[in-house]
Amino acid sequence: MIENNPWKPENGPESQQNEENDREKNAKNRLFEGSLGLGRNDPMALKTSSESAYWVTGESQIQDIIESGYIRPPVGKLKGGHKGEVHWSRGGDKLFYRDKRPVLEIDRDKILNREIGAFRISDLKAIWVFDEEKGTYEDKLNEILAKSKKTDDLAD
Repeated sequence: MIENNPWKPENGPESQQNEENDREKNAKNRLFEGSLGLGRNDPMALKTSSESAYWVTGESQIQDIIESGYIRPPVGKLKGGHKGEVHWSRGGDKLFYRDKRPVLEIDRDKILNREIGAFRISDLKAIWVFDEEKGTYEDKLNEILAKSKKTDDLAD
């Protein structure tokens, strides 16, 4: 039996386009509080602000942001069986990132005021990417905005 048969309506281009639109329209943004303060004394760690929320992600998600212009939930289920959710963490003096994965930063109030729907790339404050040569996180938002094909389409 052939799985993902493109001739089946549920696997065809229209179904894939609907799933992409659903990821933008129905994205659930959840904000989590609290952290253990790991990395506080690590000079390579990204320090966070209580005015912001952060989402640690991967290169495939950065590519999706460039292509779509939106911060959408990953395809499929997350750990714990959640689907269609973006899990943000509130910044502060106990939240640090040091595992060298990309970290998105957004104004915390945006999440509190809009829990449903994907945010635009232009809503971000920063996209922190670890620079191996410098040994620190660098804000690459402007570079990623320049690469995004959808930025002009999404402008207010």
